[in-house]
Amino acid sequence: MKSMVKAIIAGSCIIVLGVAILLVALGLNGWTFKAHFDTKEFNAEQENNKIIVENSVGSMKINYYDGEKVQILYPEAQNYNVDIVEKDGHVQVITPSPKWYEFSIWWANIPETVINLPKDIEFELELIVKAGSLRLLDGQYSKIRLTVHAGSLNASGVQCDTFKAEVNAGSMQIDSLICATSFRGEVNAGSLNAKYVACSDITAKVSAGSLTMTLKGNKSDYNISAYVSAGSSNISNQRGSTEKRIDTYVYAGSLNVFFTLGNH
Repeated sequence: MKSMVKAIIAGSCIIVLGVAILLVALGLNGWTFKAHFDTKEFNAEQENNKIIVENSVGSMKINYYDGEKVQILYPEAQNYNVDIVEKDGHVQVITPSPKWYEFSIWWANIPETVINLPKDIEFELELIVKAGSLRLLDGQYSKIRLTVHAGSLNASGVQCDTFKAEVNAGSMQIDSLICATSFRGEVNAGSLNAKYVACSDITAKVSAGSLTMTLKGNKSDYNISAYVSAGSSNISNQRGSTEKRIDTYVYAGSLNVFFTLGNH
């Protein structure tokens, strides 16, 4: 019995040593666990006013530029091919979902997808990031709908008609957002931090975490509904002097809302 145990241990050691030698040999010959990505470029042929994206993994940035048509810089690798379709004024981008065993992609540092929009057109956005980060930079948009399943969402210098964003697990960071109609922000687990929001109809929810907002105007301007199930809050319900409204919900965590007359 003892000899069998020794044989098993010896065999295991030999296997481990063999795998280590194999990995070293592959590394010396240029082989790597990480996929090699190349940056591709898509240039739209039509005039478009709507962007639809479903990004499985990695980071994505949207901004305006001086070009006349939509331009997309995106990464591709073996077994990682991006589909881009241009039709009826829409550009739709779909990135693949790596299989669980495709370690070379999961372990790789996937380059950022950059979507450049013509600055003279107000775009409607429907963007989804399943795992990674989403950055929306300065510009005048129409309708905005953003979803991040796991990761971070950042928006700065944005003006739009309506803004709706949801983060299932992670953070939502907003720095200067002006909405003509409504703002809807929701984080299921994590933080929602909006430094400057100017909008007449605001709804913000955090299921578990922190909700911090700085709103344009006097506190007395707003009709406030503040709900905290378990945690702390620096505001309470009130009736305002205008039609501006803010509804806040925190089920477990902290709620802090501030007001400013400054521009930023």
